Amino acid sequence: VTGDITQIDVPGGKKSGLVEVRKILSHIKGIEFIHFSRDDVVRHQLVSDIIDAYEKNKD
Repeated sequence: VTGDITQIDVPGGKKSGLVEVRKILSHIKGIEFIHFSRDDVVRHQLVSDIIDAYEKNKD
């Protein structure tokens, strides 16, 4: 399963299946969750700049 919890767009009040699966399955041996940071972006510099801008403007 792949996903990005920073890009969840479920309607207000509803739970994200991705967040739930992480909570429920994180203790099971053999299941891993990988978290990437802006340092993992290996695309164009512009992508890193956009990520930085969003991280600086979190509410």
